[in-house]
Amino acid sequence: MKNTMNDEIIERLDIVIKLLSAISVKDMNLKDQIRVLSGLDLTPKQISRALRKNMNLIRVMKHNIKKEEEEKYGKRKEEI
Repeated sequence: MKNTMNDEIIERLDIVIKLLSAISVKDMNLKDQIRVLSGLDLTPKQISRALRKNMNLIRVMKHNIKKEEEEKYGKRKEEI
């Protein structure tokens, strides 16, 4: 019984995350959407579900965003 209740709570929270994520980035292009949602510490799986995109696409775009930022700033974003 306890696991069922926890699973239901997790499922509902996942829905809330999806809705809030979609609302917060609805007028942005995909690259900016991924940048914002990644900045909120959402996983590629959570981002792909919120944006209804393929998880591999999200991973590749996250890598490209990170690479662009490293080239732009000369070091990793976390080090800035």
